[in-house]
Amino acid sequence: MILVTGGNGFLGKLLFERVKSENIEKNIFFTNKSKHFSIKNNIVNIDLSSKNHVKKLFLEKKFKKIIHLAVSRNPMSNPKIRSFDTLNLDISILVNLLNCNDKLEKILFLSSAAVYKNVLNKTNREDTVKSNIIINKIINFINDDYLMGKKLYKEFLFTKNKLVDKTIDPFFHKNDNLRFNGITKLISEKILKEYCHENKIELQILRPYRII
Repeated sequence: MILVTGGNGFLGKLLFERVKSENIEKNIFFTNKSKHFSIKNNIVNIDLSSKNHVKKLFLEKKFKKIIHLAVSRNPMSNPKIRSFDTLNLDISILVNLLNCNDKLEKILFLSSAAVYKNVLNKTNREDTVKSNIIINKIINFINDDYLMGKKLYKEFLFTKNKLVDKTIDPFFHKNDNLRFNGITKLISEKILKEYCHENKIELQILRPYRII
């Protein structure tokens, strides 16, 4: 059984259509942001920041894999899409997911190339990754039931650019949105690495540039 968070987001919708079109025979549930908890078919209406909602979900469903795509954003009218509020919410959601499920075997986390020190400004047109590349990677994760054993961690960078310096330091960015995004993703990665190491859970981290 697989949980996909952020099912109503850009990648989540694309993944849902891909799973449907390819008739992938996996028990996959997609989250949809809602203040009222319910599960209908393979759609979970849920507030992931609510401990009660997440606990209720994991009591009803025993997920072995989580594909964590969900991310919080301020309203588009706010020039700072990323802020300390969104950082706090993203971390709260992640902690809720990890604290409530003791059946996990694998986690895939959508991070960002913003964790790197020398990532280019997001307005650069060459600074993009086609969505189908990311979706293909996620589909492989869904279909792969093999456990890696001792090798529990993998990370992948997706970019057209060649990074000579892959130093991870999101505080380096001058752009506020890029910096907050990198900081949030880096903190989430650190939490996931420690949690998965301690609990012998396989972890894959995807670090794409801006997805189109």
